[in-house]
Amino acid sequence: MADSCGSLFDYEVKLEIGTAGTYFYHSHVGFQAVTAKGPLIVDSNDDPPFRYHQERTIMLSDFFNETDKKIIDGLTSSPFKWSGETSAILVNGQSHQATNSTGSCQLASICIEPGLSYRLRFIGATALSFLSLSIESHDLSIVEADGHYTKPLNTSFLQIGSGQRYSVLLKAKIKIDVHQNVSDHVIWLQNGYDWVQSFPQSPYLVDIYTGMLDTDGVYRRAISQGHGFDNITRTFPAQIGEVLEIVWQNQGTFSNGGLDARPFHAHGRHFYDIGGGDGEYNATANEERLKSSGPVQRDTSMLYRYREKTTPLAPSGWRAWRVRVTEAGVWMFHCHVLQHMVMGMQTVFIFGNRNDVMAQSDPVDAGYLTYGGSAYGNTTHSPVVRHYFD
Repeated sequence: MADSCGSLFDYEVKLEIGTAGTYFYHSHVGFQAVTAKGPLIVDSNDDPPFRYHQERTIMLSDFFNETDKKIIDGLTSSPFKWSGETSAILVNGQSHQATNSTGSCQLASICIEPGLSYRLRFIGATALSFLSLSIESHDLSIVEADGHYTKPLNTSFLQIGSGQRYSVLLKAKIKIDVHQNVSDHVIWLQNGYDWVQSFPQSPYLVDIYTGMLDTDGVYRRAISQGHGFDNITRTFPAQIGEVLEIVWQNQGTFSNGGLDARPFHAHGRHFYDIGGGDGEYNATANEERLKSSGPVQRDTSMLYRYREKTTPLAPSGWRAWRVRVTEAGVWMFHCHVLQHMVMGMQTVFIFGNRNDVMAQSDPVDAGYLTYGGSAYGNTTHSPVVRHYFD
């Protein structure tokens, strides 16, 4: 540790057996703890009593638009002057609401891979705020509180006061909400967006070959948004080797709550159909069911309709797939009812990055990359043919 004069000193801490867990260090001088702090993770030589693939640390703190001295002077002066409420909540030191001289503040993000299980270590390093948080479309299982393991407790949200710490288990998945929207015409939306032939202006695969589509940027945006979907390209990107859990979640029509059955189809490869049911998808309950059943491989499976109508946008029926990403490319996933496809019920998965796509197919003749290009045949000449297989 260092003081304001630049001097250094050390702490020596003897860790006792049974104290492995999530902690944080912070100053107890004045208002310094609002910035002088950091995670302190104590690991054990023994395996924890629960399994996960990786872990992430998430530190939550307050941001005040005043100096420490001004806040302290107000709190200790006569007449008393309150510090004011926090100006922003910081996640791992970042927030759009916080201000700085460059205006470069942005939301924090953590990178996770769909299908893997994570231990998220939440640290309540706030000065003032009592926080309530959740992760959209995911349940949490609390397994540690303030440095001690607990009996797992499943919850949809977490409350964290200043000084508190929790570890929760999270299994990442991709969830696609499907519902009908009715205005002057009828469209089908996946996670709030339709997909029709007028979007995009150029085929994704052509843009990948020509370097016009930044596949790494698409992946980063999708991960940072927390649900695996990039709303700029309207695609779901994934990296080679990832295991995806894709949940098609039926919702009542926006106008009247109407519901339809939908045969969903995947291009590119077969998937494991891991089940379906009424209501909203529950990962924990479905994993228990899978222990006594064997998923089959399909390329089309039915999202059933369990009633004619429900409350608008209410979850009402689900179908879940699991797939390991092995084939690089751009693959359409869609409802196979042609009317629904025309009305927007289709979406695109980009598997792998540009290097993966290029390595899998080798360079492509430029004549293929323009509509009506020289690779196409007509009445005067045959099409260009490239043989990839002997």
